[in-house]
Amino acid sequence: MNGRTDGSATEVKSSSAELLQALAVLASKTVAPLLDGMFGACDGALFDLASGAAGTYDEQRLLDFRRELQRKRTTIATRFVEQLMAEFARFQRPAASSERLNIDELTLIPPEQIERQLMVSGGVSRVRSELQLMLADLHERMLSLVPSAAEMNEADNPFDPGRIAQAFLDACQELESDIKCLRVLCQQFDAHVLGRLGAVYQRGNQVLVDARVLPLLGAAAARGNATPRRDQAPEPVVRADPDPADAVTPMAGAGTTAPGAVDMRGGFGELSALLQRVRGSGSPLTFTGLSPGGGIATAGAVSLGAGELVALLGDLQTGRGWPGGVAGTSADIRSALGSIAARRGALRLGAAEGDVVDIVTLIFDTLADDKDLPLAIQVLLSRLQLPVLKLALNDRGFFGDRLHPARQLINAIARAGRGWDGHEQDAQDTLLEQIRALVEGLAADAQAGREAFAQALQQLQCAIERAEQRAVKLERRTSEKAVADARLAAAREAVHAVMQQKLDGRDLPVALLEFFNADWQRTLQLFFLRKGPDSAEWLDAVAMVEDLPRSLVAPQDLLARGALARVLPGIYARLEQALEHTQGNTVEAQARIEGIRELHRHLLEPPAAVSARVVPIERARIQPPPVIPPRANDRTVTRPAADTEAPRVALSLESLQRADAVAVGTWFEISDSAGSARRCKLSTRIDETRMLLFCDRNGRLVREASRKSFAYALQTGEWRIIEDEPLLERTLERITGDLRRRASAG
Repeated sequence: MNGRTDGSATEVKSSSAELLQALAVLASKTVAPLLDGMFGACDGALFDLASGAAGTYDEQRLLDFRRELQRKRTTIATRFVEQLMAEFARFQRPAASSERLNIDELTLIPPEQIERQLMVSGGVSRVRSELQLMLADLHERMLSLVPSAAEMNEADNPFDPGRIAQAFLDACQELESDIKCLRVLCQQFDAHVLGRLGAVYQRGNQVLVDARVLPLLGAAAARGNATPRRDQAPEPVVRADPDPADAVTPMAGAGTTAPGAVDMRGGFGELSALLQRVRGSGSPLTFTGLSPGGGIATAGAVSLGAGELVALLGDLQTGRGWPGGVAGTSADIRSALGSIAARRGALRLGAAEGDVVDIVTLIFDTLADDKDLPLAIQVLLSRLQLPVLKLALNDRGFFGDRLHPARQLINAIARAGRGWDGHEQDAQDTLLEQIRALVEGLAADAQAGREAFAQALQQLQCAIERAEQRAVKLERRTSEKAVADARLAAAREAVHAVMQQKLDGRDLPVALLEFFNADWQRTLQLFFLRKGPDSAEWLDAVAMVEDLPRSLVAPQDLLARGALARVLPGIYARLEQALEHTQGNTVEAQARIEGIRELHRHLLEPPAAVSARVVPIERARIQPPPVIPPRANDRTVTRPAADTEAPRVALSLESLQRADAVAVGTWFEISDSAGSARRCKLSTRIDETRMLLFCDRNGRLVREASRKSFAYALQTGEWRIIEDEPLLERTLERITGDLRRRASAG
């Protein structure tokens, strides 16, 4: 008997270890690949920051860190996986982990480590808050596999975002960079890794549910000593139709991928409750001819369950069973239900089904009024009304699960199309046609479910990635050229200011003026560009503009000639060294220097010989630097009016501050007096000239604006910022807010 018991215990222990190992492998295969996207985004962010750096030092520091990341990204990814696996090993041996803690070994955490942890703490807290139910259920299931870990809290779980973030920070220990560069990396880690952990937690829960580990887990009933936020009983799933054929997927725990789990509490449940309050207040229903809740619309109304309604909508899409073939003629929900009612008679829906229909209709009504959506994208999204309604009737997780493929598809279409406008349509039609093909495929598929949306999402993401890669290359070339032009213009302005301040109006030997004009201005420009205005090389080259004219003043006596003779070798050495550093030591330059040497030799001769010589003198007239020619694609660029033009309304300080706070990558819609609108995004800030470059979604430069003219355009509303929040999230927020206001008004 004892032998059988021991054998059973061994099998359970072995099974638990295998499941934990499967979770560890899952974590490494799902979390680690997210680093690829993070490194790619960080590479672009560092390049943009370096392009807009205020000084040469900052630019070089950012570019050095970018190159270091490119060299060490494989090492960092490998160590990150090792740290993740170590976290799972620690979770399986909690006793051993606690034994290693020795009070004598405790030390103060270095300030630099604290600062690193603070850089990821915001993202960690956000993920813990947004995904707390999934994390709680995942932790409960893992604790059931390792009873000895019962004292561990959720923050000790290997899947906890804090543990994952710490594993990343540990993997980055060998990076030789300052905190500012690491902050850029951590921002991308927050966006591309921590921000996508929801899918990882869903898959982890599903692995354990499939293995029958607490498959019916409820967040409150699982443990008596749970944290207060999990003490509430789970809200029951509303079942309007008792027919099992029409039932939605049963609830499998708040943290699993079951469609109605988290979403019934966080999405559909709240919206359904608000709809009931609105109806109770006497507000009109979305469908006045239907009676949600089982009421009678008219005598003899036909009662429809979710399954039957989905089947009828599918038949309507394909025209199957409908006389005359009506496929595609009822693309919107109201027309579709009107067609069904015209054939079947007055309809009656259950409470849950009626709520689903109302909410989906409200979603698409709100999308149609979204001013940030181009008209072409609104038309395409409206074609998804019936596929989304059928999906939502079967899978109410659509309303609350941000990672639902249908929601992600709608958001991806909106994001891909936010830069679309009516200008140069031929260049934009490739991606638009791909989106249209995917939408029409879903609209024509009577069986389109979650998997069909997931496949369409994957195809769209690939198409968007290809389009963005092409756009990024063109945008970077444009940005690099513009930044180079701006830096060159700044260098020319700086050299012009130096020459004008020190030489303009002075009578100088022609040989010296020729040297300054032909050779030394170029040397000054190159030192400004390569070394910066604070460098020793630049300052010495500026000093030479004073030293050379001073050395050509005739000495008054023998002592002065001796002093000049002692100074000249140092001047020539400085000239030669500067020309060598800037590759300006040409034969022509040496000939002009020889002319200056000849002048010095004359000055060192006895006074009688000097007075007998005639040295050509000319008054220096410093001309403005040459204007940089327009870029090749200047015909596509609309240059702003000069800031010297008096605006009709004074530019406010708040508008300038708002303009300075706009992030690179922000999209705008620009309206002109004729009512035409164009869309572009802020691509580059050029600090040297305080100019901003704006590109279209293909990466082409379409606008340039000075800081002041940009701020004024924002102030007057000529330029409007396009919302960056995912489309469906902000749509549901608007619907929820509107329903609350209507319920309160009643």
